[in-house]
Amino acid sequence: MIDDARGLLARSTHGTLSTLDPDTGHPYASLVAIAPTPAGEVVLLLSTLAVHTTNLTADPRSSILVRAEPRPDETPLQAPRLSLVGQTRRLDEPGPARELFLEAHPDAAAYVDFADFSFFVMRPERLRFVAGFGRMGWFDGPDWLTPA
Repeated sequence: MIDDARGLLARSTHGTLSTLDPDTGHPYASLVAIAPTPAGEVVLLLSTLAVHTTNLTADPRSSILVRAEPRPDETPLQAPRLSLVGQTRRLDEPGPARELFLEAHPDAAAYVDFADFSFFVMRPERLRFVAGFGRMGWFDGPDWLTPA
């Protein structure tokens, strides 16, 4: 099942990022562009103008939900989905993360160098994969993360 979860993440270009609002402590969810790394981490390009970036700066605990599009005979709840739970931190030196992200999102070249944008990486600590009815499970970060 872990291979199916890895495949879903590898095919994903967008996800729902959930962060914690420092004022209320409530979760805040937003749609973001993602670029999965071969090791199983997730690269994001975020603006300081975005609420989720402010939240991550205050508390890096976060989660990202990715999902497969349902087949014509499925409802969205029947399609596979993966929740990654961990910490998302700003990269001081984006290095290969920049190329990886721009390969997945060529349109980002128009704003990648704007002063308010920075690269972040989410390092999963726990993951929940739902492959379908009765097919689900948790993975721990050390079992998930592979050498790059």
